[in-house]
Amino acid sequence: VGKKIKKVTSDPSDSIDGQMWYNSTTGSIRGLSIIEAWSSGAPLSTARQSMGDAGTQTANLCIGGYVTAEVTTTEEYDGTDWTAGGALPAAKNSGASFGTQTAAVYAGGGIAPNSTAADTTTEYDGSSWTAGGALNTTRDQVGGFGTLTAGVAAGGTPDGGALSGSTEEYNGSTWTAGENLATSIRGSHNSGAGVLTSGLLVGGGDADGTGQVTVQEYDGTDWTAGTDLPAGKTGSATSGTSQTAVLSFGGYNPGGQLNTTQLYD
Repeated sequence: VGKKIKKVTSDPSDSIDGQMWYNSTTGSIRGLSIIEAWSSGAPLSTARQSMGDAGTQTANLCIGGYVTAEVTTTEEYDGTDWTAGGALPAAKNSGASFGTQTAAVYAGGGIAPNSTAADTTTEYDGSSWTAGGALNTTRDQVGGFGTLTAGVAAGGTPDGGALSGSTEEYNGSTWTAGENLATSIRGSHNSGAGVLTSGLLVGGGDADGTGQVTVQEYDGTDWTAGTDLPAGKTGSATSGTSQTAVLSFGGYNPGGQLNTTQLYD
């Protein structure tokens, strides 16, 4: 910011975040930055995978998923504890999810039994799920982002094997076609972040499930290539309110399950 770096003979004991100094004793420029970390929170009531999510850190939803089969379970998080919410009308996993804890959407996904690809959409009002407009393309393992009245569902697998590049936009009642993805992907559930006019999909899988490095950005009209991931992955969880502040974590690739976290700006 144009300020001079202070010269000292020993590192200050009361330094603050962002402060820099030159230590003449060691001959080095030093600085302090805060390193953020993960901390443990309350566990889910029902352990599961491939679930949907919506909301913020202090008002979130965990939607459906897979235990030994698809489940209807919804749980609500208040920043401290998980409590039971309204059950989905049908057991599902790997659908597109977005919105807030009191205005959420869960679309497509694999429906019980056998995770058969679905086109159904349900909306959550904070207590119960009701039917919304059906997707035009039946699919599971689909990514999503946005709000209840301006949402996106993209990618996925219509028949459990083929890849979909289809993008659809939701206005709170009906789905309409958007521009197709530049790279068709599967295994993209929970890999979307942002809003309709500033969203993205992170990674995903190709036909054999190999994790992709592809990042695709959406402006409400067109998909463009973003900066690739450091390494390919699919099935990751991704969150953020725009494409310029995104957190992507977990997932898997042919090497196994991942515990890595990436920040995207």
